[in-house]
Amino acid sequence: MGKKYNMLDRIVSAKGFEITVLLFQARLLPFIPSGFVTLAGAISNITMLHFLIATALGKLPSIALEALVSFDVININTNWIRLTITIFAVGSMFFLLRKINTGTR
Repeated sequence: MGKKYNMLDRIVSAKGFEITVLLFQARLLPFIPSGFVTLAGAISNITMLHFLIATALGKLPSIALEALVSFDVININTNWIRLTITIFAVGSMFFLLRKINTGTR
């Protein structure tokens, strides 16, 4: 699939439990499109059960965060403190990970 999608190439060529772990990691990364991860899972040797487990566990953090932020935005009058803390925490993690990634190149 090319240099741009190294993780997907690793998923397609992996064997055994390694595919499940790689698929889980790919689902956690927000910048890899879900369609590509699903495609890589479809053309790899992963079993349906392992695919479902990796997908469910990999999507769980982002779904929980989306639900939390959506609920807090709808109820902003009572949940503005938690919303502020969540946005600050996510923003801090984003900038920290970005700094770490640019520092290693």
